[in-house]
Amino acid sequence: MLSPPPSRSPSIPMLLLLLTFFAVTASSTHTCTTQKLNSKNIYFNCMDLPYLNSYLHWTYDPSNFSLSVAFVATPSRPDGWVSWAINPTGTGMVGAQAIVAFKKNGVMTVNTLNLKSYIVILHGNLSFDVWDLSADEVGGMMTIFASVKVPENAETVNHVWQVGPSVIGDKLNQHEISMANLQAKGTLRLNGAQSYSSVGAKNLILILSLFLFLVLVM
Repeated sequence: MLSPPPSRSPSIPMLLLLLTFFAVTASSTHTCTTQKLNSKNIYFNCMDLPYLNSYLHWTYDPSNFSLSVAFVATPSRPDGWVSWAINPTGTGMVGAQAIVAFKKNGVMTVNTLNLKSYIVILHGNLSFDVWDLSADEVGGMMTIFASVKVPENAETVNHVWQVGPSVIGDKLNQHEISMANLQAKGTLRLNGAQSYSSVGAKNLILILSLFLFLVLVM
Protein backbone atom coordinates (compact mmCIF):
# COMPACT_ATOMS: atom_id res chain seq x y z
CA MET A 1 0.00 0.00 0.00
CA LEU A 2 1.43 3.28 -1.07
CA SER A 3 1.90 5.91 1.55
CA PRO A 4 0.57 9.40 0.77
CA PRO A 5 3.25 11.84 -0.23
CA PRO A 6 4.55 13.90 2.64
CA SER A 7 3.01 17.32 2.95
CA ARG A 8 5.18 20.13 1.76
CA SER A 9 5.81 23.06 4.00
CA PRO A 10 5.45 26.46 2.35
CA SER A 11 8.61 27.93 0.99
CA ILE A 12 9.95 31.06 2.59
CA PRO A 13 9.86 33.02 -0.69
CA MET A 14 6.20 32.13 -1.21
CA LEU A 15 5.28 33.21 2.32
CA LEU A 16 7.17 36.47 1.90
CA LEU A 17 5.42 37.09 -1.40
CA LEU A 18 2.01 36.52 0.15
CA LEU A 19 2.85 38.68 3.15
CA THR A 20 3.97 41.50 0.88
CA PHE A 21 0.74 41.21 -1.10
CA PHE A 22 -1.40 41.55 2.02
CA ALA A 23 0.70 44.44 3.31
CA VAL A 24 0.42 46.37 0.04
CA THR A 25 -3.32 45.70 -0.16
CA ALA A 26 -3.88 46.95 3.38
CA SER A 27 -1.65 50.01 3.04
CA SER A 28 -3.34 51.12 -0.17
CA THR A 29 -6.72 51.40 1.57
CA HIS A 30 -7.11 54.77 3.24
CA THR A 31 -10.49 55.74 4.63
CA CYS A 32 -9.70 59.44 4.22
CA THR A 33 -9.48 59.14 0.44
CA THR A 34 -13.12 58.05 0.25
CA GLN A 35 -14.52 60.77 2.50
CA LYS A 36 -16.66 63.49 0.94
CA LEU A 37 -16.28 66.80 2.72
CA ASN A 38 -18.82 69.59 2.77
CA SER A 39 -16.29 72.24 1.84
CA LYS A 40 -15.39 74.38 -1.14
CA ASN A 41 -11.70 73.84 -0.34
CA ILE A 42 -9.62 71.24 -2.10
CA TYR A 43 -7.29 69.33 0.21
CA PHE A 44 -4.23 67.89 -1.47
CA ASN A 45 -3.26 65.60 1.40
CA CYS A 46 -5.09 63.34 3.78
CA MET A 47 -4.28 60.65 6.30
CA ASP A 48 -5.98 58.17 8.57
CA LEU A 49 -4.72 59.24 11.97
CA PRO A 50 -3.43 56.31 14.05
CA TYR A 51 -5.69 56.85 17.07
CA LEU A 52 -9.34 57.59 17.90
CA ASN A 53 -10.66 56.72 14.41
CA SER A 54 -9.85 60.21 13.22
CA TYR A 55 -8.84 61.65 9.86
CA LEU A 56 -7.06 64.77 8.68
CA HIS A 57 -7.22 66.52 5.32
CA TRP A 58 -4.91 69.45 4.67
CA THR A 59 -3.30 71.79 2.18
CA TYR A 60 -0.28 73.96 2.89
CA ASP A 61 0.25 77.20 0.98
CA PRO A 62 3.93 78.24 1.26
CA SER A 63 3.24 81.58 -0.40
CA ASN A 64 1.49 82.88 2.73
CA PHE A 65 2.43 80.16 5.25
CA SER A 66 -1.19 79.08 5.73
CA LEU A 67 -2.51 75.62 6.50
CA SER A 68 -6.07 74.69 5.61
CA VAL A 69 -7.41 71.63 7.41
CA ALA A 70 -10.47 69.46 7.76
CA PHE A 71 -10.38 67.23 10.83
CA VAL A 72 -12.91 64.39 10.93
CA ALA A 73 -13.75 62.35 14.03
CA THR A 74 -16.62 60.85 15.99
CA PRO A 75 -17.19 62.02 19.57
CA SER A 76 -16.90 59.32 22.21
CA ARG A 77 -20.64 59.88 22.86
CA PRO A 78 -23.35 61.38 20.64
CA ASP A 79 -23.46 64.64 22.63
CA GLY A 80 -19.68 64.92 22.80
CA TRP A 81 -16.98 66.99 21.18
CA VAL A 82 -14.00 66.71 18.85
CA SER A 83 -10.83 68.76 18.78
CA TRP A 84 -7.76 69.35 16.65
CA ALA A 85 -4.84 71.48 17.82
CA ILE A 86 -1.36 72.69 16.99
CA ASN A 87 1.15 72.87 19.81
CA PRO A 88 3.81 75.50 19.01
CA THR A 89 5.82 74.82 22.17
CA GLY A 90 5.56 71.08 22.85
CA THR A 91 4.27 67.73 21.70
CA GLY A 92 1.31 67.11 24.00
CA MET A 93 -1.74 68.77 25.44
CA VAL A 94 -0.11 71.51 27.51
CA GLY A 95 0.51 74.50 25.26
CA ALA A 96 -1.81 73.25 22.52
CA GLN A 97 -3.84 75.81 20.61
CA ALA A 98 -7.08 73.94 20.02
CA ILE A 99 -10.09 74.20 17.77
CA VAL A 100 -13.09 72.33 19.17
CA ALA A 101 -16.49 71.49 17.71
CA PHE A 102 -19.69 70.30 19.36
CA LYS A 103 -23.44 70.66 19.12
CA LYS A 104 -25.09 73.45 21.10
CA ASN A 105 -28.88 73.50 21.02
CA GLY A 106 -28.69 71.22 17.99
CA VAL A 107 -26.36 73.52 16.04
CA MET A 108 -22.70 72.82 15.35
CA THR A 109 -20.47 75.27 17.22
CA VAL A 110 -16.74 75.97 16.95
CA ASN A 111 -14.61 77.39 19.76
CA THR A 112 -10.90 78.05 20.17
CA LEU A 113 -9.02 77.15 23.35
CA ASN A 114 -5.55 77.94 24.64
CA LEU A 115 -4.49 75.03 26.86
CA LYS A 116 -2.12 76.75 29.25
CA SER A 117 -2.06 73.72 31.54
CA TYR A 118 -4.21 70.75 32.48
CA ILE A 119 -6.24 73.13 34.65
CA VAL A 120 -5.96 76.55 32.98
CA ILE A 121 -7.84 76.48 29.67
CA LEU A 122 -8.53 79.88 28.13
CA HIS A 123 -11.33 80.57 25.66
CA GLY A 124 -10.55 83.10 22.95
CA ASN A 125 -7.70 83.97 20.64
CA LEU A 126 -4.97 81.49 19.85
CA SER A 127 -1.28 82.29 19.67
CA PHE A 128 -1.50 82.31 15.86
CA ASP A 129 -4.04 83.59 13.36
CA VAL A 130 -6.99 81.33 12.56
CA TRP A 131 -9.85 81.98 10.15
CA ASP A 132 -12.59 80.31 8.11
CA LEU A 133 -13.76 78.35 11.14
CA SER A 134 -16.77 76.10 10.70
CA ALA A 135 -17.98 72.60 11.48
CA ASP A 136 -20.58 70.12 10.39
CA GLU A 137 -21.91 66.74 11.46
CA VAL A 138 -22.96 63.88 9.19
CA GLY A 139 -23.94 60.46 10.44
CA GLY A 140 -22.43 61.09 13.86
CA MET A 141 -19.07 62.18 12.47
CA MET A 142 -18.02 65.77 13.09
CA THR A 143 -15.71 67.78 10.84
CA ILE A 144 -13.77 70.88 11.81
CA PHE A 145 -12.79 73.22 8.98
CA ALA A 146 -10.15 75.86 9.61
CA SER A 147 -7.21 77.78 8.20
CA VAL A 148 -4.27 78.69 10.40
CA LYS A 149 -1.04 80.61 10.05
CA VAL A 150 2.09 78.55 10.66
CA PRO A 151 5.63 79.82 11.26
CA GLU A 152 7.48 80.99 8.16
CA ASN A 153 9.42 78.27 6.37
CA ALA A 154 8.17 75.62 8.80
CA GLU A 155 8.27 72.07 7.45
CA THR A 156 6.36 70.42 10.30
CA VAL A 157 3.99 71.27 13.13
CA ASN A 158 3.16 69.31 16.27
CA HIS A 159 -0.50 68.48 16.32
CA VAL A 160 -2.85 66.93 18.86
CA TRP A 161 -6.36 65.61 18.38
CA GLN A 162 -9.01 64.42 20.81
CA VAL A 163 -12.63 63.34 21.26
CA GLY A 164 -14.78 63.73 24.35
CA PRO A 165 -18.10 62.61 25.83
CA SER A 166 -20.15 65.73 26.57
CA VAL A 167 -20.39 69.50 26.86
CA ILE A 168 -22.04 71.63 29.55
CA GLY A 169 -22.64 75.09 28.18
CA ASP A 170 -19.32 75.81 26.48
CA LYS A 171 -17.30 73.67 28.89
CA LEU A 172 -15.89 70.42 27.56
CA ASN A 173 -16.12 67.46 29.91
CA GLN A 174 -12.88 65.51 30.17
CA HIS A 175 -12.01 62.89 27.60
CA GLU A 176 -11.13 59.33 28.53
CA ILE A 177 -7.64 58.55 29.81
CA SER A 178 -7.05 55.54 27.59
CA MET A 179 -3.89 54.68 25.70
CA ALA A 180 -5.50 55.87 22.44
CA ASN A 181 -6.41 59.23 23.97
CA LEU A 182 -2.95 59.73 25.43
CA GLN A 183 -1.24 58.81 22.16
CA ALA A 184 -3.39 61.06 19.95
CA LYS A 185 -0.57 63.38 18.91
CA GLY A 186 2.16 63.53 16.32
CA THR A 187 4.20 65.55 13.85
CA LEU A 188 2.41 66.75 10.74
CA ARG A 189 4.61 67.23 7.70
CA LEU A 190 3.17 70.14 5.79
CA ASN A 191 4.26 68.80 2.40
CA GLY A 192 2.26 65.61 2.94
CA ALA A 193 5.10 63.12 3.53
CA GLN A 194 4.06 61.47 6.77
CA SER A 195 5.90 59.34 9.30
CA TYR A 196 2.76 57.48 10.37
CA SER A 197 2.25 53.99 9.01
CA SER A 198 -0.75 54.06 6.74
CA VAL A 199 -1.35 50.42 7.53
CA GLY A 200 -2.03 51.19 11.18
CA ALA A 201 -2.08 48.89 14.15
CA LYS A 202 -5.31 47.10 13.22
CA ASN A 203 -4.19 46.29 9.69
CA LEU A 204 -0.78 45.19 10.96
CA ILE A 205 -2.44 42.72 13.31
CA LEU A 206 -4.53 41.43 10.43
CA ILE A 207 -1.46 40.94 8.26
CA LEU A 208 0.38 39.03 10.97
CA SER A 209 -2.68 36.87 11.60
CA LEU A 210 -2.91 35.99 7.92
CA PHE A 211 0.78 35.19 7.86
CA LEU A 212 0.47 32.78 10.80
CA PHE A 213 -2.59 31.19 9.20
CA LEU A 214 -0.67 30.53 6.02
CA VAL A 215 2.19 28.98 7.99
CA LEU A 216 -0.23 26.59 9.68
CA VAL A 217 -2.31 25.51 6.70
CA MET A 218 0.13 25.38 3.78
